[in-house]
Amino acid sequence: MEVNLTSSRADPNFTEPRLSPSLLARRIICPAHIPAPFDRKSRLRFLGLHAYAMLQVIKRHIKSGFRLLSLEKYVNGSRIDLEFLRPDGGLRINEVKSKRILGEVDRIQAALYSDGSRSQEVVVSSRTTDILLPSEYVEEVHRRAEATRIFLLDHPDLAANSFNPNADICRTCANNRCPFLPKGRTDRGQTTQPRGGGD
Repeated sequence: MEVNLTSSRADPNFTEPRLSPSLLARRIICPAHIPAPFDRKSRLRFLGLHAYAMLQVIKRHIKSGFRLLSLEKYVNGSRIDLEFLRPDGGLRINEVKSKRILGEVDRIQAALYSDGSRSQEVVVSSRTTDILLPSEYVEEVHRRAEATRIFLLDHPDLAANSFNPNADICRTCANNRCPFLPKGRTDRGQTTQPRGGGD
């Protein structure tokens, strides 16, 4: 379902459409990104790999003295994968990825789950790696997110044609107007690199 971003924010009855952290992270990098749907086989495979990665992250943290507080906690319509109590008493939230190599889009997405508190650590994790995001980085991502939201709302036509090739997110894009994507892309099952693009 397409979200209509052409409504005026000056209208007092207008409610700004909410983008998930996953989609907003991609739109920060490429405003024209349209997520490709999962086919059933890819969806089941993703869920299995994600569950395994979650278990590995939990195990690693518990061995390091963290205490698990919540799994898949819903906050403001978004799901935080893991929440831990740190050994020093502070909070850590983890965005868990099933892929081996974590990219910029993963760090941006993790930062978007932050409540803005400097006492809360934000980490993006894979099966084998944890990347602690500096608070300055998290603050910068929130600034970029706000600028992106305003751009999408105030200039929807320009945003829909603002293509920025990025190998990490082009793999999951279905914008058939993009000159950098292979023709005939239909779902996430394909992993072809973007035409003429990269990071």
